Amino acid sequence: MTPEEFIKEYTRGCSNVIQGYDDMQNPVIDYHPWLTPEQALRAVEIAREEMIDKAYKYINHQLNLPNDFEQHFRKAMEK
Repeated sequence: MTPEEFIKEYTRGCSNVIQGYDDMQNPVIDYHPWLTPEQALRAVEIAREEMIDKAYKYINHQLNLPNDFEQHFRKAMEK
């Protein structure tokens, strides 16, 4: 299962109720805001972009690469 499939399957799939107790041991119920599938997918996209940047910088530092390598590398990593 890809991260995207996992997010679509499990986002909003459970209760967002947070239950606890205050200082006097009285029950407290609160609701945590939902993370939308779009927000979660954007988080995956950001993480992917950061990993591609780190990988490119490492490879570029280690090797003498042609000028157009970055464009080809990024396209390959996005697939």
